[in-house]
Amino acid sequence: MKTKLTMFAKRLLAVGLVLPLLAFYPAWGQKEPSGEAPVLVFDAARLFERSKVGRSIARKTEKLQSDLSDEVDATRTALESDAKRLEEQRSVLPQERLRERAEELRLRQLTKEREISAQLRAIQAGQQRAQLDVLEEVYEVVGNLVEEYEAQLVLERNVLYYYDEGLDITDELIRRLNKRVTTVDVTPIEASEN
Repeated sequence: MKTKLTMFAKRLLAVGLVLPLLAFYPAWGQKEPSGEAPVLVFDAARLFERSKVGRSIARKTEKLQSDLSDEVDATRTALESDAKRLEEQRSVLPQERLRERAEELRLRQLTKEREISAQLRAIQAGQQRAQLDVLEEVYEVVGNLVEEYEAQLVLERNVLYYYDEGLDITDELIRRLNKRVTTVDVTPIEASEN
């Protein structure tokens, strides 16, 4: 077992070292890449954390989630109040009627939990849609940077083990993106709208 794991680790290490190097060599029959930086790197997470539009998406999503949290709190308070009233009526209600009301209360709770879960998924889907809209703008800006740098390859930071910081275009990408778009709507998307 240890031998197989060691061989696997060595192969993985070899692939991890060789693949990035292949990016610097042209395919057979193609010309040598021009310019000093044939490979560019950007960090999508940092892009969404630091760009105006990324922060806008985060604020709008947090507001939607906060509103939902307020609704959850109000629902919890109402259900707890109803449960307390039901408990107070325990001595005066017939056993069968007490069971019926307890079951009604339990069903209301389950229904509300499902609704809240659906609303949370809708908020997350709306956030993802907004990020995809922003990525369309990002791709255009990256295309412009590829032409300017005469780049042959653009990689997202999360797929790399190591890279030279000089290849990172994230800050320039953020600067240009901030000039193009500063806000997008984050609209919850119900499951049937997907």
